[in-house]
Amino acid sequence: MKKSLIAVVICIAMVSAFAACGQAPAAPSETATPTQTATPTQTETKPVKEPPVIGVSNASVSNTWRVAMWDMLKEQLDMDKNNGLIKDYYYVDGEDNDAKQAAGTEDMLNKGIDLLVIAPATESALDGVIEKAYDSGVPVVVFDRRCTTDKYNTFVVTDDVKNGEMAAQRMVELLTAKNGAPKGDIVVIQGWVGSGPQIDRQKGIDNVLSKYPDIKQIAQPDCKFQRSEGKKAMADVLTRFSKIDGIISHSGEGLCGALEAVDEAGRTDCQLITCIDGYNGVLKLIKNGRVDSTYLFPARLGLDAYLVGRKILAGESVEKTTYLPNIAVNKDNVDQYVKMDGDDGLWTY
Repeated sequence: MKKSLIAVVICIAMVSAFAACGQAPAAPSETATPTQTATPTQTETKPVKEPPVIGVSNASVSNTWRVAMWDMLKEQLDMDKNNGLIKDYYYVDGEDNDAKQAAGTEDMLNKGIDLLVIAPATESALDGVIEKAYDSGVPVVVFDRRCTTDKYNTFVVTDDVKNGEMAAQRMVELLTAKNGAPKGDIVVIQGWVGSGPQIDRQKGIDNVLSKYPDIKQIAQPDCKFQRSEGKKAMADVLTRFSKIDGIISHSGEGLCGALEAVDEAGRTDCQLITCIDGYNGVLKLIKNGRVDSTYLFPARLGLDAYLVGRKILAGESVEKTTYLPNIAVNKDNVDQYVKMDGDDGLWTY
């Protein structure tokens, strides 16, 4: 996949940081306040007398975000291996299958790793292997999708509840401007139902819309964070509802697919649109004026999770939750992120 200049600059900067002291960059000032939940007592972290072996367990590469995330992380791992900063790394692609991901992660633990960086496919299915790693003294960094056990060192994420709240609040403003009051019928396109991002984004949306009873969520189709699924799901919704004021989407890919269905159906409603994530296809639609705004979920999460893990291996303390900043993208700042000549599936942040 093509890398943006932003991603290249980030990776170069991170290599320099490792060479200096292995520290991850400080969180920007707009970052949400980290959760202060206490970490359960861990078996003493295994001493690392030589460059560490890293284990990466990824839910899947079933959408462009996950592909870009792994590309960015793999590039850094390869650099660090070539520079002698790590001895080796193992990688598991769970293919969105809980059992497959758990078995692959267990195999990495049996081979011997010094750090586990993991994005669980669903919230609770990987708890057992996460606990096994933590109890054996292997530091565990969870990222992107949370787990339900508290036996991990830190969770690296963008605050998706806040992302959902921001997307919903903007929808309230758009509906008020159109209808003279906060009212209207909207479709909320879900991500992968049951995953941490889907649960948190919907929680944020509900936090806001619960204050506005005249805004109705008339449908919540599941797009599984995929363009084709978004198109199929929205096509069904369009057959059931003759009037839709707006769309909030958990997924840029899903939204682009949904809008293909809208166009093919010849619908002229569905004009008010907000989204969550940084899919380049959505950024293009913001630039072109069709989508109002999106709230970024950075593909660099895996890279940042690994960097935080290196801090733990260096003996530094970390917060229970490590937040990346929440960033709103609209017509005023979209040029900082969009690549109009790039693939829709490009991720620049």
